[in-house]
Amino acid sequence: MAAINNLLGRYYYPDNTNLPIILILHGWDGGLEGITDATMKRIGDHGAFICNIAMRGRNGANGAMDASGREIYDIYDALQYVITNHAAVVDATRVAVWGYSGGGGNVLAALCKFPDTFTVGVDFFGISDYGRDATDGWYQQDGSLTIGDRVGGTPVEVPNNYYARDATVAITNFTGGHLYMYHDTTDITVLPVHSTRIKGAFDTALMTNYTLTSPENLGHGYPDGVPARIAPEEALVTALAGSTPWTIAAAATITVIGYIKTKRFTIWLNTNGTAIKGIDAVATVAYNIATDAYTVTPLTTGGIDVAITQGVKTGTATNITEATIITVT
Repeated sequence: MAAINNLLGRYYYPDNTNLPIILILHGWDGGLEGITDATMKRIGDHGAFICNIAMRGRNGANGAMDASGREIYDIYDALQYVITNHAAVVDATRVAVWGYSGGGGNVLAALCKFPDTFTVGVDFFGISDYGRDATDGWYQQDGSLTIGDRVGGTPVEVPNNYYARDATVAITNFTGGHLYMYHDTTDITVLPVHSTRIKGAFDTALMTNYTLTSPENLGHGYPDGVPARIAPEEALVTALAGSTPWTIAAAATITVIGYIKTKRFTIWLNTNGTAIKGIDAVATVAYNIATDAYTVTPLTTGGIDVAITQGVKTGTATNITEATIITVT
């Protein structure tokens, strides 16, 4: 698969140092233009370095849009660029991922796939399930052909692909930091159930590191000119500045939707026989860093391939269909 090396981003920051970083994301059909200069300056002037990312397939970048699949890696790559090139002004330990609608969906996916990279998530009316649930999936609600185009088919045709994009099953990987969700109860573009299902996942896991707010007149769209969307910005930047860096536990059980990259290890999954990794397989992984052991239990249909990297140690398995212990060496 060819490297993507022409992604675009814009940034703004006030004249200060030790600034927390906010990666701010456009919506489903948008690009850089969705996040205006006014939005970036208004949020940044509360005390943050703002980077507006155009993900693959947008604003002239190569690569294919894939609905919170491999494209989520673009967010991580943008962060590494900011940390490397603006080290004199940023605090690389306090990072927020912040987005609207489709961008909110990408926030949720980023917290599933890069959990301990972020200390804060800010999700405005995001998509949590692109079509796995026959009632609450966005494919079923929207009926847009572009969903199937980006995921690789319909939920009936490629159910594994939709499972690997269902943030409701993996959001509890985000055990540290805090997720702030905003969703109008009258939203008809992305129904409120996309946020209440995320809340339900946290509640079931007895996790409290989230806040779901349902302001009146929030509507759906970008913030400029909408007071209800602008109102929380200062408090969110303040919360980010005071957030605490964290690292995923040394031993735990997580759910990997396609792939996960943490400060301790990286795991890539794919259905056996598919060429592109990270978009069509899901598994629970019970791991223990001290023993170098990872018990991988496939959740999607068909055998899956697994590749694990833990520092300089690696481990793989091919075409597994049941719980399999992989030891990295």
